[in-house]
Amino acid sequence: MVVGGVLVAAGLLAAFAFLRRPSTEPTYAGQRFNQWLMGLADTAPGFELAVNQAMKTMGTNMLPCLLEMIQSKETRAGIFVRPQARGFSAQAKRNRATAAIVALGEQAKPIVPQLVALTQDNAVGPSAWLALSGILPDAIEPIAAGIVSTNETDSMWAVTALHLAITRKAGEQVFLGRRDTIR
Repeated sequence: MVVGGVLVAAGLLAAFAFLRRPSTEPTYAGQRFNQWLMGLADTAPGFELAVNQAMKTMGTNMLPCLLEMIQSKETRAGIFVRPQARGFSAQAKRNRATAAIVALGEQAKPIVPQLVALTQDNAVGPSAWLALSGILPDAIEPIAAGIVSTNETDSMWAVTALHLAITRKAGEQVFLGRRDTIR
């Protein structure tokens, strides 16, 4: 009886220690990366600027967290729980991770191989393709390979990624041209 109580106490202590372990997520202004990223839906004035500053400051330190988020999938149990009760959906997490990877741009170069591998996963592949669209020029070869793929879905998403990449770059050039003209 005493041995059983000691084992239960040891198990509870171990569980408590596991839950209290320090987070490996990068932080900015006292908030963990995940809190900043999930706050992207906040519409408070100036909040988007604060999120962008947080992402720039955390930089490549957040790549492992972004890779984890972009791989989020709905669980069977989660399908039966109201979205409000379970927090953000897996798709919302993937969308935020994709936006953050695109915002990082070339800084996200180290995760190109992992994103390329994720393009083969039907559930997260579209998010991986869209994330690759923001990591140019390093992701251009995998995007080009995806365009000529025999897999129609991969080909479609690769074309979409290339289109977004070109549109984004063209938009930057137009903006820079206007800014130079305004001066």
